[in-house]
Amino acid sequence: MKNRKLIYFFGVILFVFFLMYVLNYFTVFTSDDFSFLYDYYDTAYRDGITRVNSLSQIISSMKNLYLYVNGRVVFHGMLQFLLMFPKVVFDVSNSLVFICLGLSIYYIIHIVLDEKVLKPLRLAFVYGLLFLLIPSFGMSVLWRSGSLNYLWSVLFIILYIIYFLKLVSKDKVNFLNIVVILFLSFMSSNAPENFSITSFVFSLIVIIGNTLKNKKFKLWYIVPLIGNVFGLYLLFTAASLGSGRIDADIFNISKIFVSFKAIILSLNFMICLYLFVLVMMIFFKYKSIKVDKKIYLLYILSIFSYIPLLVSPYIADRTFFLGISLLIICFVYFFEKIFYYNLFKNIMIGIVLLFSLFVYVFIGYRDVKKSYDIYMNVEKIILDNKKKGELNVLVPNYYDEYSKYTVFNNQYAFPRGYSSFWINEWMAFYYGVDSVVMGAKLK
Repeated sequence: MKNRKLIYFFGVILFVFFLMYVLNYFTVFTSDDFSFLYDYYDTAYRDGITRVNSLSQIISSMKNLYLYVNGRVVFHGMLQFLLMFPKVVFDVSNSLVFICLGLSIYYIIHIVLDEKVLKPLRLAFVYGLLFLLIPSFGMSVLWRSGSLNYLWSVLFIILYIIYFLKLVSKDKVNFLNIVVILFLSFMSSNAPENFSITSFVFSLIVIIGNTLKNKKFKLWYIVPLIGNVFGLYLLFTAASLGSGRIDADIFNISKIFVSFKAIILSLNFMICLYLFVLVMMIFFKYKSIKVDKKIYLLYILSIFSYIPLLVSPYIADRTFFLGISLLIICFVYFFEKIFYYNLFKNIMIGIVLLFSLFVYVFIGYRDVKKSYDIYMNVEKIILDNKKKGELNVLVPNYYDEYSKYTVFNNQYAFPRGYSSFWINEWMAFYYGVDSVVMGAKLK
């Protein structure tokens, strides 16, 4: 029986990996991806740049990123490293990171439910919920520049949460533990701004809570704080996303209210999931049914991850990624606690999985493949013109309405009708022509 469950468990992993690899394979370069292929100064194209092919170029590029754009040097540096290799390397790596995110979420649920056996159906349920609920899936999971900032950073934050919670339960920590927690705390604090602040708050809650509980402050608690502070320092002392832009709106009540309304509207039906978890926590408390304290902590962190956005100059749906991932943990936990009849629970999970497969095939894959085919046609036009010696290329207007599952689900991912726009310039340089201009509607 154990061997069968192990086979099913790995079967789920392989199946999801295949599905994710297909989406990655049919996802093309767009917007920032072009600029990160080369010596990076900022998003604007400059003459004389060369393709990144060494560690020294990445270091120089990340220095410029810090000085002129933002402080997310770690994940952007990893992006440039991956872009040095053939596209298949990124496609495989990104698919594996999605797999690891699902496994890390499953692991937390497995631990808090104190179970000893593998649950392949629950793992599939987690992946189904991630596919359905991750906001702006194409921009935060498939888009190269976006996936490193969002998918990869959320994985590192959840790994940090797992490792830190395990470490505080130990009587002693060794040198390896110190190195790992320092690394994870730094990585989790050099992510998108609201993610990084949430990671720091998590550290404070755990350290203060355990200090009060044990009536003792352990010296090694300083290590994750050092990692957090260093990551945040790089993030908030950088150019355009520094603390100055946030300070201007901290006491702007009308701006905070507008941002709050925008967040609520963007969350949409996921507000219902937050309310469901809240009601379950109250109900279980009323009935004196034990709820693992980690669930309360993760729920608080999930909600807190939106708070920094209230003073952010710009709110994108992909900044909800961490909050939704933590919410999924809480939701699945109470789902398992409530629906303890296996047949009924399995039927409900089956319905969710069938729906997620339907969305994958008829919305996700359809739109990703459609946008890929259209872009390949655009690329062919550029290359055919280049072959003929016509270096000022007019391409069809391939802007279309897509679902959240493609990198082309908003107009900012497309070139414009004039050659001086930064995406136009990058595309022209990438394909080796003088100019690219988007013109008539694609037929």
